[in-house]
This record gives sequence, structure tokens and C-alpha cells, in this order.
Amino acid sequence: MEKKFFHLVFQLSKLRVFMVDYYQLKGNSSPYFSTSAAEFTRNKSNYHRCGQAQEYVTTGFGTARKFYRKWDALHLSDLTDEQYAELMADLKPLMEKYNFIETTSFNQIVEMSKLTPKSQFKTLEKWQSYMDKAVSQSSEYSVLREVNKWDKN
Repeated sequence: MEKKFFHLVFQLSKLRVFMVDYYQLKGNSSPYFSTSAAEFTRNKSNYHRCGQAQEYVTTGFGTARKFYRKWDALHLSDLTDEQYAELMADLKPLMEKYNFIETTSFNQIVEMSKLTPKSQFKTLEKWQSYMDKAVSQSSEYSVLREVNKWDKN
């Protein structure tokens, strides 16, 4: 199996990103796997927290946290063909749940961070479904009832 190098950046929120890398530094004889995470300052001119901040940054983002905890033991390791294949499979849920790009460019990461996170789209879709149902029942009471159901979820 050919192991391709990559630098994937996943948008967890408007301010938080989770990174998964598999690549070879110029001086190293073999590639290695790593994860890292970052939280932007409010104006996004720099990171407030970055590097080995995965525990903090992935708080509240279960899919990223689960991935990090599973693969942390192999941080800075070369991967066997079997491990690499498993890593590729484990990246799919991250790709489905979060916006992502393949880059090391800070400016490109900032641009991605301006997008609405995928998780917010699902929340907005659910909210729209509640509101459509309430409006179709055409009463103020119905709308309030649906809003109260939403708040409980």
C-alpha cells in the first residue's frame, strides 16, 4: 500500500481547528503521524492556543476527541500499512462531520474558519424543521410549543 502524505485541517468551530498530519520532514528518514489543535484569537491574527492542545480544543467535539484519543499513542510514529489503512478509514467520520482542507497555510486555515461549521448546519436544519411544523399549524401557541421543544433538546 502506498502511504500518501497529507496535512488535513478540520474546522471544529469558528475559532477551533484540529489537524491530522502524515508526512516526512526533510531531515528524517521516514514519515510520521501526528495530530495537533489550535484555537484562534478573536481577530484571527494568531493562535491563542496551539500545538499539543488537543484535549482542550476537542472538548465538546466528540468525533475529533475520539479520533485524537485513539491515535495519540502513535503520535510521531511511522505507521504500518495496516495502521495507515485504519487511519484512512478513521478520517472519514471527521471528513463527514467537519469542514476540512488540506493545507499548512495559516491564511487558508483562517479563510476556512470563516465558514459556518457543518455541525451548525445540522442544528439549523433541525431548527427549520421545528419552525416549519409550527408555522404549518398556524397558531402562535403552536410556534411557542415547538420553540419549547427545541429548547429541551
